[in-house]
Amino acid sequence: HTCGDGTCLPAEVWCNGTAECEDGTDEDSTGCGRRNFTLPDDEDKIVGGENAIYGAWPWQVTVRTYGRAPFCGGTLLNAEWVVIAAHCLMYDDYEDWKTVRVLAGKHHLEHPGPPNSQAAVAGVERVYLHEEHDDGTKENDIALVKLDRKFEQNNFINYLCVGSNETVRLDENSYCFATGWGRTSEDGPQPDVLQELKVGIIPTEVCNSEPSYNGRIRDNMICAGHWEGGKDACYGDSGSPLVCAGDDGRWYLAGIGSWGRGCAREFKPGIYVRTSRYIAWMDNII
Repeated sequence: HTCGDGTCLPAEVWCNGTAECEDGTDEDSTGCGRRNFTLPDDEDKIVGGENAIYGAWPWQVTVRTYGRAPFCGGTLLNAEWVVIAAHCLMYDDYEDWKTVRVLAGKHHLEHPGPPNSQAAVAGVERVYLHEEHDDGTKENDIALVKLDRKFEQNNFINYLCVGSNETVRLDENSYCFATGWGRTSEDGPQPDVLQELKVGIIPTEVCNSEPSYNGRIRDNMICAGHWEGGKDACYGDSGSPLVCAGDDGRWYLAGIGSWGRGCAREFKPGIYVRTSRYIAWMDNII
């Protein structure tokens, strides 16, 4: 376990009632955006579409219905709230929320995973779709899901901080990743292991140019990926987070996987909900 200043502490002193970290992060129950371990140096430099290390993205959840493949990803904001793309929840099949399950702490989708797996499952108590979500223009593609039980933090489950314009700068120097269990190619199978992809933030005016999205990108969207194509989020990644590193050593939610033209096509990066525009909306509900 790592303090805010980078000091490593043994796991047994974490949350033991005494602050061993100078900044108190070992006793900080709001330790959002932190991994519960330090990745080896050579494991942290991921270039594209690779298997994640178990526990590297502990706020990633998967949303599925009984007996069916997961249909979207999502992000754990606290013990009982998940943020997701609104379009994930608009189809007739999912209107009966009693059949929907949210899984946290998962790494392998279809089998239990490592023996140290601490995955947990919850049902859905209530769903809040953004009132102005437009499935045509894809604007306001955001929804909140209230779970019917609380997820406890462990080595593989944690909450993600929500980035504001002050905490996360979104520009070409941002250090950001897209994660999810979406297909790794347009006609490929869904992977069993959580995938991660380092992505660049692409200026809106570039994505609104004619070879790209030709004016469809609004101010409440983020264009992120690889301009030259070849790497991208894909089908099944909808609702999953775009996360960026903050200067304070935490990870922050910057976007929600929303839409795109195909997968990994040239000049067609992924489009994400710009979550900094929705902090007030989320706070009002949560």
